[in-house]
Amino acid sequence: MTYHVEFVLGNLSRGIFEISDLTVFFGHIGSGKTLFLRIFHDAVSFSKSMGSPVESELNDLAEMFGNIEIKVKGEKADLHLKCIAGRDTEEPSCYYENDKREFDRKTYMIPYYFDTLLRFSMLYPLQPSDAEFIFSVINFLTPRTRERKIHPYIKEILDKLEDKLFSRRFVVKGRRFIERIDVGREIPAIYSASSYLRSGLLINILIYLASQPQQSLVLIDEPDIGLHPIAMKQLALFLHVIARSGTPIILITHSLLFLDMLRRVDKIARELDVDVEPVNMALIITERSKTKTSKTRYEIKNIDPMSSAIESYTDEIVDLYN
Repeated sequence: MTYHVEFVLGNLSRGIFEISDLTVFFGHIGSGKTLFLRIFHDAVSFSKSMGSPVESELNDLAEMFGNIEIKVKGEKADLHLKCIAGRDTEEPSCYYENDKREFDRKTYMIPYYFDTLLRFSMLYPLQPSDAEFIFSVINFLTPRTRERKIHPYIKEILDKLEDKLFSRRFVVKGRRFIERIDVGREIPAIYSASSYLRSGLLINILIYLASQPQQSLVLIDEPDIGLHPIAMKQLALFLHVIARSGTPIILITHSLLFLDMLRRVDKIARELDVDVEPVNMALIITERSKTKTSKTRYEIKNIDPMSSAIESYTDEIVDLYN
């Protein structure tokens, strides 16, 4: 599975890259990584539901950046969205070039604050395109959905890791998350370490998305925030497991430790005594580009994350933040 993507976010950021089974964005703070994921998600949602609240969000972003363009060459159909800012007498607008409104996968955007949304009964203010994802997850994590259809490959890993996997410790009762800390003992999850809760929720959510009848493309904003290294290992493993089951993933991280875990997931699999074959992985780095004006612009650079030791490009990555 490969998608060819081209995008422009006004004068802020632009690039051309290939989406692989597991695609990792890494680079400068403020270079448009999260914005790209959000616009990508909105573009696909817009193509499937014209006139939805997503249109207002895209128009607002167009007004901010002046112009937005995203092209995605899919397996069966292409997507080409353009957004332009309004002028004195016009409103900002988004439209599909050559009426290309079809895309062969649905996208799910998992924002970095998703655990806050779920732990505190969804009192956090939602953005329009978050709502479907949040309600789907709540529905999935309730007890009545335990007998869900799971890809055999995923089920095999779950069964093998049952006594080691944090995700098996958390359940939903009513509108509260509960942690099972021992046989017959439960506590509200708000008193639990957020690292374990977050990794457990993420793994459950990924399993849910991989079980959907309509193929999904999962977009995750910084899933490793605040995770204990053991939880990072579990999450890195399951990102490869989910991608192996046919659900491509694009994620953002600022952690060299997590990036290295993603690259060396075969080592983690051996530690946990499970048979996991790593998927094809792409690393996209955003870096400053020289412009004739004083404005900073960011462009992407592709690095093959599997072809060399991390030491061969660590200095280059760290230099991005100096």
